[in-house]
Amino acid sequence: MFSTAWHETPNMLFYYFLLHFWLKLGNSEFVVRSFSAIFAVLTIIPMYLLGKKLFNHKVGLIAALFIVGQCFFVEYAQEVRSYSLLIFLIVISTYFLVSLEKNLIKKIMFSTF
Repeated sequence: MFSTAWHETPNMLFYYFLLHFWLKLGNSEFVVRSFSAIFAVLTIIPMYLLGKKLFNHKVGLIAALFIVGQCFFVEYAQEVRSYSLLIFLIVISTYFLVSLEKNLIKKIMFSTF
């Protein structure tokens, strides 16, 4: 499996690595597809937090509702591919980037020279 993932789809290597351990629960279609679905559901929380961090509570709720209502998001959440994991990691990293930026701006503005 590793050589196939490395030569054919190297961008999915991390997903296949995690899926290897997930398959210890079983190899039915439900179990395999639920791995991607879990990351899709987990994406909703950081999306809300990102909208709240950038703007306010209302924008956070709207962002979370928009991602839940996206047809492509729901469709790709059911695929046995790394799309939902990728979206989850992108939203998490963007949240941490925005948090870091806001903290740095506060330090610069309120530091005494």
